[in-house]
Amino acid sequence: MVLHAQSQQILVNNGTMINELMEDYYQFRGFNGVTLVAQGDSIVYQKAFGYANFEWEIENTIDTKLRIASITKSFTAILEMQEIEEANLSLDSKVSDYFHSTFFKETSAACFSPYGHKIFFCGDTAKNLSYRNADIWFITKTQDGWSAPKTVSGKINNSNRESQVSIAEDESLYFLSYLYSVRNNYGIYRSRLANGEYQEPEALPEINNSNELDWTPFIAPDESYLLFSSYREGGYGRGDIWISFRENEDNWSTPINLGTTRNEEYNERLPYVSPVGKYLFFLSDKVNPELLSKKELSYKEAEKYYSLPENGQCDIYWVDGKIIEELKLGNFEKYSIVE
Repeated sequence: MVLHAQSQQILVNNGTMINELMEDYYQFRGFNGVTLVAQGDSIVYQKAFGYANFEWEIENTIDTKLRIASITKSFTAILEMQEIEEANLSLDSKVSDYFHSTFFKETSAACFSPYGHKIFFCGDTAKNLSYRNADIWFITKTQDGWSAPKTVSGKINNSNRESQVSIAEDESLYFLSYLYSVRNNYGIYRSRLANGEYQEPEALPEINNSNELDWTPFIAPDESYLLFSSYREGGYGRGDIWISFRENEDNWSTPINLGTTRNEEYNERLPYVSPVGKYLFFLSDKVNPELLSKKELSYKEAEKYYSLPENGQCDIYWVDGKIIEELKLGNFEKYSIVE
């Protein structure tokens, strides 16, 4: 906060009155920042209030560098006009001329193909918000960047919602779509690519599509295993990560729960294995026990806890990818969760 006083009615000895005003403002309004009041070339008052970083409890000082908030809008406008002068932008252009994805009402669940040359995602172009019909789309790497989005060809996309896609090395797609008689009416499907067209999707067998919700599939590039989240019996919480190994003649093994070092009483989902299999990543809405023990939170406490990991809003965790080979061999070792 910067005030520059030109009126002679504001005198240097008014610093005490200004301080009282700012102290009250800080106490009752929660002001955090630095205040400077100047008269002519003289500084009447300057003082820092509150924290520059609540998480680390770093207090503001007179020398703290603060963000300049809405002042940046004028900078942005100048940069835009410079781009227009250089013919890189036009005042008559639409945003969609520069960003292809803007005709989507919703996009989600993007993932790379194993070789990194395509990105598949779920996109909804419905104009009627009461009727959502998301389909699977993809973009392809080009010399100049990425292509415009295209829907996958073939028989995958229909009047149901298709989402949470995962891609095998041969570009077979594993994804979530409507499946009658199971929880939430969604199950895991697979579609093979043949002659450039995706074939009729087939629901995975009941062993991988239980009567409970099975979702967020991740298929190994060679299709040797499938990771997914499930609410099925035998879990540790509201949703656990399971693995099923693909056997001879396209049979799948009984899913194995990844255990308590990966699964807890919270919701674990969206497993993803790094390209060389070194890490297994996943989401969890785990909550810090210290936060759970709080019956009431002040505003500052809430701001502190909800800016930290384990606040119940989902964090990314990882474990050693060796767990997959250990489970395949019938062994089990504990690997520490890393956030």
